[in-house]
Parts: sequence; C-alpha cells; structure tokens
Amino acid sequence: MNFNKINIIAIPLVIIIVIISGSVFSSIAVFGIVSTNNNTNYNSSNSTNNQNVSSKIIQAQPTNGQCKNLPITNVVASDNTEKGNTAKNVIDSKVNLRWAANGVGSFIQADLGSIKTICSLGIAWYKGDTRHYNFDISVSKDGNAYTKAFSGTSTGKTLQIENNTFREIDGRYIKVTVNGNSENDWASITEMRVDGLINPPSSSTGQLSSSSPSSPSQMKLSTNNTNTGNLTASNGPLISNGSATINKNNATTNQNALSIKNSTSNLTASNGPLISNGSATINKNNATNNIKTNTSVTTPKKLVVLAFDDSLKSQYIFAKPILDKYGFKGTFFTVCNYVGRNNDSKMNWTQIKTLQKGGHDIESHTMNHKHLSKLSDSDLQFEIGQSKQCLADHGINATVFGYPFADGSDKAKVVDVVAKYYRLARTGGDPTQFLNCVGPNNAQNNQDGSGSSSSTQNQPPDCRPYTSDGKLTTANRYSIRALTQQHDSGTDDTEMLQKFIGYVNTAAQYNNSTNGTAALKAFAVLKYHEFMDGQNKDYRKNNLATSGSLFETEMKYLRDNGFKVIRMSDLGYDAKKNLIFLKSCPDVKTCPV
Repeated sequence: MNFNKINIIAIPLVIIIVIISGSVFSSIAVFGIVSTNNNTNYNSSNSTNNQNVSSKIIQAQPTNGQCKNLPITNVVASDNTEKGNTAKNVIDSKVNLRWAANGVGSFIQADLGSIKTICSLGIAWYKGDTRHYNFDISVSKDGNAYTKAFSGTSTGKTLQIENNTFREIDGRYIKVTVNGNSENDWASITEMRVDGLINPPSSSTGQLSSSSPSSPSQMKLSTNNTNTGNLTASNGPLISNGSATINKNNATTNQNALSIKNSTSNLTASNGPLISNGSATINKNNATNNIKTNTSVTTPKKLVVLAFDDSLKSQYIFAKPILDKYGFKGTFFTVCNYVGRNNDSKMNWTQIKTLQKGGHDIESHTMNHKHLSKLSDSDLQFEIGQSKQCLADHGINATVFGYPFADGSDKAKVVDVVAKYYRLARTGGDPTQFLNCVGPNNAQNNQDGSGSSSSTQNQPPDCRPYTSDGKLTTANRYSIRALTQQHDSGTDDTEMLQKFIGYVNTAAQYNNSTNGTAALKAFAVLKYHEFMDGQNKDYRKNNLATSGSLFETEMKYLRDNGFKVIRMSDLGYDAKKNLIFLKSCPDVKTCPV
C-alpha cells in the first residue's frame, strides 16, 4: 500500500518491553564427562594429578535403536481447513491431493497411536518448488502439553518430501503449525512422514537414553562402574576415549549442571570444557571434594544487534531460516512503500508479520528511503512520522528509527522530527555503541560507565541530544552507531568473516572487569542488506551483498563464542540518567557480565 502525504499528529510513544528469550550461550563450553575408575582428576592449576589428556569426538547416536518410518494412525487439522482438501490427504501417498487451510497459525497434527521416540518429520509442500513456508513442529505425549522441536522455513526448491531433523523426543502427537508462506497466508501440505526409533533406547546400564520429554535437549547416561552414578548433561557431540561419555558444548540455552558420584567424592560442576582419557575430569580451578560451582546465569558481556535494512525479500529467504536455526532474533528496519512493491525483491506484509510473530523486531526506515538531510520540513514529517503510522496500521508499534543512508542524524531539523515519534534512532559509522553514547574516553567512564568524550568539548557525559545551550550533540540517543557489512573489490568471504569477528568483539573489551568488578557498557550493531548465493555471478558486483554461507558461518561464530543477540526493542532509555540500558538489566553500573 502506498501512502499519500497527510497531516501528522504527534503520536505518543508507547514503549513495549520485550524480554528476549532463550539467548544465553556458552563460549566454547564442553559439557561432557567420563568415569571409568575411582580416580577423580581436575584440569586445574591446583591439581596434584597432572597428566596428558587425550580425547576423541564421537557422534551422539542411539546405541540400540534406528530411525525409521513410523505409522500414522490418524490426522486432524485446524477448523479453517478448506473443504475437500482434508487432513487425511497427507497420508494417502498421492501427491496430487493435499491438506489446505487459509490463515497464519493453521495446523495439522499426526497421531502415532502411542508414545514413540521421534527423530524427524518429513513434509512435502504444495507448490514447494516456488513457495517458502514458515512453520513450527511441536510434540506432545497427551495432546495438551506441547514441546517445540523445530522451527524453520521450507527451501522453496522441491515438491518432494523435505526432512526436518531434530533431537530425539518422546511423544504421541506431532503438530505442524504454518505461519504463511512467501506468497500468501495459506498452509498446504501434500504428504507427511514421521521417523522414529523402532527400538527406542533403554535406560538400562550403559545405554544412552532420552530424559523427560518436557526437556528434550537433556540426556542421561548410566555406566557399569559401581563407583559412579548417573550423569546428566545438555545436548551435543561426545568427547572421550573411556567407556562412558557425554557431551560437547552447550549449543542451546540449557544451562543444567553436571554431577558425578563415586566412592570418595560428590562433585557438581557447571558448564566448562570437560575431556577425559578414562578418569572423571572437571575443568575446575580449585579441586576439592564436595564442591559445587555457581550455575547462576549472568548477562553475557558480548552483546550484538543484527539489523536488516530495506525490506529485502532475500533477507526473508536466506537470513530468517539461519536466525531461526540458532535461535537469534533480528531487527528489521522497514521501508513502508517498499513492502509488496516488487514481489521479486521486496518482502510483502505477510512476510513482515511472520517475522513479527516469530519474535523479530520490526522498526521504521521511512516511507520511501530518501536522503533526509535534503528534504523540506513537510517531507520530513511525511517520511518520518507517516512511516510510524504505516506500521501502526499493520499492528506494529515502531519505537526505533533507522536513517536511510545513515543520513540526517547530524542535522537538528531531522533529529527534531525523529524525536517526536521515536524513543531511539540508529545511524551508521561504527560497530560499537556505548550505553552512555559517548564512550570510555575518561577515567570516570572506566569506573562506572558514565563519562564524556574527550573529542567533543561540548558533548554532555551521556545520551542527551542537545547541549545546555541548545546545540545538537554528536553522540546521543538518536544517533546509535552501526556498521554495514560490505565487501570491497577482491575481498572474499574468509576476509569478510575476519572483519566480522573483529567488529563484534570490539564492544566486548569495554565490558571487561575493572578493579575486580564488571559492568555492561557497550554492544555491537551490524547492518545487513542484500543476501545472495555465494556462487551467483553477480555476488561480487554487489558490495552490500552477503552470501548465505557467510551469514551461516557468522551466526555459528556468535553461538559458539558466547554472544547474546539482542533486538533494538530490548533497549530502553532512562530519561533521568540519560543513558541507554538493557531492559533485562536496567542498572548499567551493576549489570553483571
């Protein structure tokens, strides 16, 4: 929909506090333990048993089961199912028949007849070679309480069954909830197939088995050794050359502790590298019996905002599935009159709403993506104010603004209009943004997170947009820094990755401990535009393009190295202290990192 110029009435800012969910990651932490005798050794500077530790990585596979096709005894679907295109069509082996329902949130559910250990769900999508379907897979034992096992987007490349594999989970009912597709809100499936264990793993001694279905990412291991008890850890590949082994690094938000019992000690350890050659090994600094380490979760010192500009369809096709895979939420800055304008290159409103419902942040990027510093007062009102109203008309409350071309944040007449409608605004120039806006350039900032920039004489020691004499400041709440990922001529993806690693780690250095205490002071902001297949002949010609494989590698780096991805809506502004803060930890002076 295009919007014509109208008179703008100032809209009160409604601040929606959204607590980001499930985004705590361990930094190259290995969750694993091996126990084969009575000896308990610690990987520690204080340990008296120093020895060479060898290890090998093996895959976490069931020891007495194999994933094969499971019979589906019944299928039901949501009430909005289209007449004639019924649920039973997905189990008739006829690809010319389908189940169909119109509306975001439509679902279809398979009944396995009894509780089984489920490994994967295969889905053949109607028009699956041209449409990208957004969907969730959840599993239930009783048809009432469900556990989400998978969330993703179909490939859009095939009419055949696409297999969606997830960690083994016990259940009788498996539900697919469809949140529209790349063309419309229809859900339509031609065939479904459920795979599971024909001989589910038993919990007897020496066998790896699934734990409580309410926590599918957890596994339990029992060993033959009478001097050891049960070991519990989160999911991951296994490390050991002994007889009993579990786990790799915690790749999810599960922060459960590990525990061991033997004849001489009772030890509990939180996540950390655990590798052994047959003796129980724990990464511990002080090795004594009856030790418990702290398992409380603190705010990671590595924070990053992932911003996606200009409503480009390639972001939905390439970036969204990867974000979903790693559990990250992005901030999508939307140009209202771009949405639906060109179906080949721009997102439509269904896709924008799907992003919003998936927990991603939708914010304003003007009506038409113009250079704001060159516009008249009336045009500024339209581009900045009407874009907020446009998003509101689609059920989106935008509280953050993004300057097109990073242009206008240094112009008082532009900032004045932005300040009427938005709580914060993002520009460009640098990957690191300080919560006090001005950086660490004096002693006071190094102590408590506040201070002024030595490079700007009249800059207040905080995020106020104006000095005491009414002049616009150079660093404020309406000029949050961000850096666009782009490649120069001759720069390959390996070099791009190294730049990315440098950018996201820059902010973390300011969150390091000072005088024995640590405080949250800075975060990184990275901007993305076009996404392309790295093999596309035009990839190197577009310096704003990012390949899907590079983005996947970047997201894996963030996950594996303990970064927490936040959205712009996870940031608040303290009008009394004139500081930006993380809503989940408002006190920047004491926020643990």
